[in-house]
Amino acid sequence: MKLYNILLLFCFALLLTSCITSPDGPPQYDSFVCCINADGTGFQKLISISQLPFEISKLWDLYTTKNGKLIFAADKYYISEPDTIAPVPFIDIRTNFGIGMTLSNDDKAYICSNGDLFKYDFQTHNLTNLTDDYHGYLMNPRISNDDSIITMIQKDSISYNPTTLCYYKLLDSTIHLLPEGGLYTQNGIYSPSDNRLYHEQNNGLYRINLNGENNEHLLSYSPLSSKSFNLTFYNDNLILINLSNLLSLYDINSGLATFTHQLDAQNEINVKCTKNANRIYYTVGNNIFYHNLDDQTSFKVPNTSGREFAMCPTWDGNKIYYIANLRINK
Repeated sequence: MKLYNILLLFCFALLLTSCITSPDGPPQYDSFVCCINADGTGFQKLISISQLPFEISKLWDLYTTKNGKLIFAADKYYISEPDTIAPVPFIDIRTNFGIGMTLSNDDKAYICSNGDLFKYDFQTHNLTNLTDDYHGYLMNPRISNDDSIITMIQKDSISYNPTTLCYYKLLDSTIHLLPEGGLYTQNGIYSPSDNRLYHEQNNGLYRINLNGENNEHLLSYSPLSSKSFNLTFYNDNLILINLSNLLSLYDINSGLATFTHQLDAQNEINVKCTKNANRIYYTVGNNIFYHNLDDQTSFKVPNTSGREFAMCPTWDGNKIYYIANLRINK
């Protein structure tokens, strides 16, 4: 009987050990650059973030170019083919945390860095300083959908709090400062439909003439994220805003806000409009959603619940790139 008890205890110990040291073990996770079709099909893990040539803590946004290449905004700007991820620096300037890049329809990037505005041509690979030694510190460039005006904010220095609305005219290469817009402008954009600038102050949405006259208060709210402010690319009458944590489209003609979706104030908010399709992609928590501006339908993109941060669609809106945290020992 004593031998039987010993054997029983030995077998129990073996069983317990096998459970603890199961091949699966406790869940293990890693972060990957991923892509997926807008309908939730075709999911791909492209590369582990540990294989990227920069620290993942330095990555703050993703972009796609007109010809489909993927841009990583980290300590520098890196570019890669979309299906075989091998990022290499393509601009010899440092990024600014915040909105640092805007892309035009003629395959150029406009970048704010070290206080100046630069133009990078993806065809010729030339980098040009458009505001060499400009007095002040330029940030948050936004190009209009007709590629005529880049709206920015200006500080006297990087640590100086008051921010002033300004814009750069590509036709005549001139920069214009609009102190009449107020001292705490967060971001802005030009509307070709009425030839005015729209900008956010700390108490809501305004519009102002290009000469600085008639700074009109349109809508009261507390702006929460500059990433959530942009004109849609198919209709100059609609501005995408974060209306006190409600993602909304504001009609500058009617004054009405349509398409509202509750955002998650506890998590990073990322909102992107497609260049060549009438879609808005946005994140809520760990999921990606999109809103179709043609038929006014919205839905969650399937199979994106592992999204960790960063997100961008291709210009045609058919594919989305993002960083996801995924289990690796299923």
